[in-house]
Amino acid sequence: FQAEDGIRDQPRSRGLGDVYKRQVGARVVMEALEHLAAIAGDGRRQSPQRRQRAASRVECAVLLGAPVSATSERWRAARGVVTGRLINGYSTRDWMLRLVYRAKAWSIAGVAGTTPVVPEHPGQDAPVIENVDLSDLVNGHLSYAHVMEPIFARLKLEG
Repeated sequence: FQAEDGIRDQPRSRGLGDVYKRQVGARVVMEALEHLAAIAGDGRRQSPQRRQRAASRVECAVLLGAPVSATSERWRAARGVVTGRLINGYSTRDWMLRLVYRAKAWSIAGVAGTTPVVPEHPGQDAPVIENVDLSDLVNGHLSYAHVMEPIFARLKLEG
């Protein structure tokens, strides 16, 4: 899995990595984070050093317009390997993402790129995720690329 390898196998002297991706790139990042979480939790087949490296490679992950489920199951795994901020940037105005997500049968549940991440079951706590409504900046799925500077400013990130 190349995306996960790129995050995990950086020389330790480079420190923790930050990942900022939008749309399909955000889906790839989520899958990489889930893979890192699987390595970090696999005590039978992985060395303690490899498990530790996998669990501490990403300092900040920002997923914008992410075509992944808005239920917290996937996000809980990602939260376990992101040491700092884990951000779901969404726009309720992204109708293209809603339609494509459902048409591809990824899920009929809410999509994180259009809504906040929520607990799977009533009364259950959601993992600590920053849900940031970007609807006033993002008019639709294709407008993310044109508003990255204001998005980074709102999230208090360096561009």
